[in-house]
Amino acid sequence: GITITNLKYINSADKNMSMHIIVADFSYKHVTAQVLNPFNTHEKKFQQLPAIVKANEEPNTKIWAAVNGDFFSWSNMETSGPFIYDGYVRKSNTPGSTRGAFGITRTGLPVFLNPPAGETSVFTYGDNLLRHLIGGREWLLYNGKKITITDNSVEPRTTIGMREDKKVISIVVDGREASHSNGMSLAQLQSVYEALGAKFAINLDGGGSSIAVVRQNNAAQWDVVNQPSESPYRAIANALGFVSTK
Repeated sequence: GITITNLKYINSADKNMSMHIIVADFSYKHVTAQVLNPFNTHEKKFQQLPAIVKANEEPNTKIWAAVNGDFFSWSNMETSGPFIYDGYVRKSNTPGSTRGAFGITRTGLPVFLNPPAGETSVFTYGDNLLRHLIGGREWLLYNGKKITITDNSVEPRTTIGMREDKKVISIVVDGREASHSNGMSLAQLQSVYEALGAKFAINLDGGGSSIAVVRQNNAAQWDVVNQPSESPYRAIANALGFVSTK
């Protein structure tokens, strides 16, 4: 129900590329996602992703993979967008916002909120109907439509998207290291999601925050599988885990 694939290739500009693609198939009843918070506490804190995952794994569940989450402020540890985990509203969603957000309803449905300007809401859920919600920023795809992108920078990236068949797809692209991976523009990632059949996709925090971890050998240990551009790994404000409850 949850797969992780690493793609390495030379792109059309003769640049090295490396990305990890995590697919969580929500058609399996035991597969879901959850928003992870540092130290699993209601206090505002930063923590590196492997430790965040360990702190948030719940009894009778297994977090198989996780990626970094929303943009955040270094000064007050506040996420830029909404932040809900296990029904606890750390930061409410802003009515009328066009910053994309990904969530899980209390009934387990994956949803994308805050449509781009001029687009009609496909999903409408208030904070009280959500178990998890994590904020992003730019929309790549909304209801199958390519959204205009003005940011042309090439960077490490973390994104989250979804197909019509409820396969949720997270992509982490390495960058800032020419010998390993050049990074991607948002328009390039938009094309990747389109090729994968996604209907929705948003950009999460990237750059030095982009990181992916995977559970190894069924043990309560999570290894960093990409090559983040910062060392030591950046401590972050929240994350997104892909979970089995079976």
